Amino acid sequence: MALWTMLGGLIPLLSIGLLSVLLYVWLRNYRQYRTGLTLGFLSFGVALFLENVTVLYMWYMMEMMYATATAMQRVFLLASALEFLALAIITWVTLR
Repeated sequence: MALWTMLGGLIPLLSIGLLSVLLYVWLRNYRQYRTGLTLGFLSFGVALFLENVTVLYMWYMMEMMYATATAMQRVFLLASALEFLALAIITWVTLR
């Protein structure tokens, strides 16, 4: 398995892990406070969670489409890495 393929599947998986933590916190907060802001965070988290599950599915099930397009693999990897960085920051701030 190529390095790009392995990283391209690992980063969304790590993002799903961070989103699971965030969704737990945001759901707990929504149950306690019942505010629109916490519902917005919860909706945002669910959308990103589903997006990352879709990325994982596409990455592994449609690998043949990207097998020879290493530039495309790098673009998707960069986008996933930036999203993971943003999620790591918001997770750190949320748990602080």
